[in-house]
Amino acid sequence: MYAKVSTNTSDKSLNQIIIEEIPYGKDKSEFVNNIDRVRFASKLDAILEVRDETGMEGLRIAIDVKKDADLDNLVNFLYSKNCFSTTVKFNMLVIDHFRPKVCSLLEVVDCYIEHQIDVITRRSQFDLDKSNKRLHIVNGLVKAVSILDQVVALIRSSKDKQDAKNRLVSELSFSEEQAEAILMLQLYRLTNLDISVLMNEKATLENTIKDLEELLASPTKMNNLIKSDLNDIKKKYGDERRTAIEDSETDFKVDKLALISKDEVMVSVTRDGYIKRTQMRSYNSSNGSLPGIKTGDAFRAITKAYTTDFLITFTSFGNYLVFPVYQLNDNKWKDEGGHINEIGQLNANEKIVQTILVSKFKEGIRIGLITKKGQIKRVPLKDFETQKYSKPIKCIKVGGDDELVDAIVLHGNTNILVVNADGYSSFYNESEVNEFGLKAGGIKAISTKNNNVVGVLPFEDDERCNIVLISEGKAIRNVDSSHLIKTGRLGAKQQIFKTFKSDPQTAIYVGKMDKKAENYKISVILENLSVVELNVSEVKPQPFESYLKSTNEFVDSPFKFIDSYKTHVDRVDENTKVEVSKVASSKPAPSIEEEKDDDFEQLSLFDFVDDD
Repeated sequence: MYAKVSTNTSDKSLNQIIIEEIPYGKDKSEFVNNIDRVRFASKLDAILEVRDETGMEGLRIAIDVKKDADLDNLVNFLYSKNCFSTTVKFNMLVIDHFRPKVCSLLEVVDCYIEHQIDVITRRSQFDLDKSNKRLHIVNGLVKAVSILDQVVALIRSSKDKQDAKNRLVSELSFSEEQAEAILMLQLYRLTNLDISVLMNEKATLENTIKDLEELLASPTKMNNLIKSDLNDIKKKYGDERRTAIEDSETDFKVDKLALISKDEVMVSVTRDGYIKRTQMRSYNSSNGSLPGIKTGDAFRAITKAYTTDFLITFTSFGNYLVFPVYQLNDNKWKDEGGHINEIGQLNANEKIVQTILVSKFKEGIRIGLITKKGQIKRVPLKDFETQKYSKPIKCIKVGGDDELVDAIVLHGNTNILVVNADGYSSFYNESEVNEFGLKAGGIKAISTKNNNVVGVLPFEDDERCNIVLISEGKAIRNVDSSHLIKTGRLGAKQQIFKTFKSDPQTAIYVGKMDKKAENYKISVILENLSVVELNVSEVKPQPFESYLKSTNEFVDSPFKFIDSYKTHVDRVDENTKVEVSKVASSKPAPSIEEEKDDDFEQLSLFDFVDDD
């Protein structure tokens, strides 16, 4: 049974859902509380308030809704969550013929009909017996009237009542019942009996007896009488149904994303899995400071987003998780936020390595994935679309001591820069990388024996910027991207920095910086878990062939760098461009049959060639 629901759109500032009748047997306060529970559990920002306005004019519950929300979709959602409905359940355990039995509805109807037939049969038999008995008496009275003088003389000459009764039976052939009826009449009534009245009663009784005998002998007449009785009850007690009974199989189609009010928020994600969204008001009051973070943790995303967006987080185990932004816990900017395990699943020792923001899973966009040991592949963005929110799904096969280190958005003709921790790099077009399914491994990303990839950077055609590298030994390198030489995937490598044997350097961060940036800062974590902020825009660009060495110019500390904050997040939306590759792929794309078997890794003969 459903509530009586209507909508009101006359207010300029908000819309309303009005309930003027709740299902029978439903408690009003519980009804209102249930709507509120669903509202907060589903994080429906579109609902502003649920208010009980019941008064002298009758029941009224108002739900205030944001003006830009889809009212019909929201109503369907609340219906689908049983906020506006209730189910009346009844136990069909009955005693049938002295035995307990669970009956279906039709069996209950059959039992009712059987009972009604039994009642009518008993009632009709009782009336028939009564009418036959009365007819016998009336026949005796008619006979007595016809010989009234003899009857009166016999009674007067009798000794007592019993003598008169016996003589009426023996001398005048009356039955005992007839004789008793005659004697019970007062004398004036006996002498004044109207034969016409008796004859009319006799005719009536005979018709009644005939009808009752036909009823008892005919099942059809018995059923018609049951129908007639039910119609009489309907005429006497029936009125218009006040509560509508609907089909319990009603399918309410709900677009869950349309329920969400498109509000701008700030989102932050950390390496150890702390994730949150923050209202812009809280963020603006912080004067641009970094959000709260656990000691020793590092950011993997700090970005503006809409509540209707999806946040894809990639983990070191080669998994990805999709989080609708509106489902993220809402925390203040200075709070650390809640752990992913409160709304999803993250294994022990599994770290967040990269995040991508998606408002539309657009055709033609691909995600580039690269592992620490130099395995790379492309996956269509559409493959990441899932209804299993917050559940980890495999996106690349990693084994042994390998792990996923980076993920980037590819537009169809994007150039890729793969950077090793030892300073070697390879720069080629994305068409050099084949597409694979989510569960498959990749192919070799750079032609070196000992791969230890630190990251991968995407470049559009004619894009010019500075490339920033930071090493464990507190060395910072700033180079011009225009010096990059594009080759094939396994072509000649280019060394972005050289190191002295006496002072080896291992890169822990690689990123892009705008050439015109004047105050570009990167936060790094030291071995003692303290955090320092480096203004890398102060580092002068250097040629690729120059040597990288440790310095205390920016950080006066004996501790090495162990990690850095990554705050930039790629976004895919309606405005994201899709390009057609101008470079022919060096290898054909895998066939459908090849993609079906995700347990095997596709390799090229060139994967085993080493330029060294």
